[in-house]
Amino acid sequence: MIGISMSASIKIRSTITLGAFVFEKIGEIPIYSLHRIKNLIKKERIQISQIMESLLLQKLIKANRDYRKESGNNWNCLTSIHLFNTINDLDEELNEMIIKTEESLPAENVEVISALIKHLQENRKKTIKQIKDWFSKNHNSLLYDMGGKIPWAIVQRLGRSLSVWVVGVNNPFDVGIREAILEVAKDENIDTDNAEDAWVKLGGSLFKGKKKDV
Repeated sequence: MIGISMSASIKIRSTITLGAFVFEKIGEIPIYSLHRIKNLIKKERIQISQIMESLLLQKLIKANRDYRKESGNNWNCLTSIHLFNTINDLDEELNEMIIKTEESLPAENVEVISALIKHLQENRKKTIKQIKDWFSKNHNSLLYDMGGKIPWAIVQRLGRSLSVWVVGVNNPFDVGIREAILEVAKDENIDTDNAEDAWVKLGGSLFKGKKKDV
């Protein structure tokens, strides 16, 4: 676990070139460690089946491969948007499996089939909720240490966004990075209308990274 305080900064090696804006959305900042996720799941199991756990890990590993390809970095990390997409993809896959199961069953006993599908859907929702809760609960234990600086206030913002997503907000990570940085700066009583300036005053580094191809 990373030792951090309310005023600390998370170190990362990539820097956000806010002038060219490598990251367009606040959720594109890489903050989660794939290794920490995998290791913590072994110690503090998510209350889901081993099959679901395996599917989740496979999707997280794929998300990391996508991140490496998009960013040009070889870090074992994930963004909040990767986490959001991974869990949503798992939810959709489970729902599709249930639909196929329903379609494969004989139509004679409607009541039995209806009860079975209802049970499967309830289990699907419970599984996804437990996964979201686990990530929200363990947010600080899953952070990636990359060797530069992301302001702790920004990391807190992403942690709060994760928590509100768990309780039903659609996609709190799809907020423009400049807008989000200025909102955080305002909350921290930093008076500026310049995102780069706010980032530095919050304790972050202006850094260069590989801009994604459009």
